[in-house]
Amino acid sequence: MNLCTNAAQAMEAKGGILTVGLARMALTADHLQDDPALSPGPYVKLTVGDTGHGIAPEHLDRIFDPFFTTKEGGTGLGLSISQRIVHQHKGFIEVRQAPGKGCAFSVFLPAASTGKGEAKGDV
Repeated sequence: MNLCTNAAQAMEAKGGILTVGLARMALTADHLQDDPALSPGPYVKLTVGDTGHGIAPEHLDRIFDPFFTTKEGGTGLGLSISQRIVHQHKGFIEVRQAPGKGCAFSVFLPAASTGKGEAKGDV
C-alpha cells in the first residue's frame, strides 16, 4: 500500500501510469551477495512502478530513513516501514529510478515451500 501511495503521489502533478507486477524467480548466492543473511532459492518479486518525477539522486541514499521526506506534510515513515516489514520476512527491496521518468520498487520475498521442493501457488 505504501509503495502504491508513493507512486500515486509522485504522479499527482502531471498524471501518469502506475504498474504492478508479480513474478516468481530463483535467486542465487550471487544475487544476494550484498546481504549474507539472505538465502538463495525461490522468491516472489512484486514490482510497483510509476511514470512520475523519480527520486532526486541526492535523496536516493536516504529514502528508507525513518522520518526522511521531501513531501510537504509527509511523515517519512512509509518506505521505512515497508523496508522493515520486508526485512522481517527475510526479503529485500530494490529501487530503480530515473529523475523525471519514474521509479520502480521491487520487493523480493522468499516463496513459501510446499515441502516438495517447489513454491506454493501460481504467480
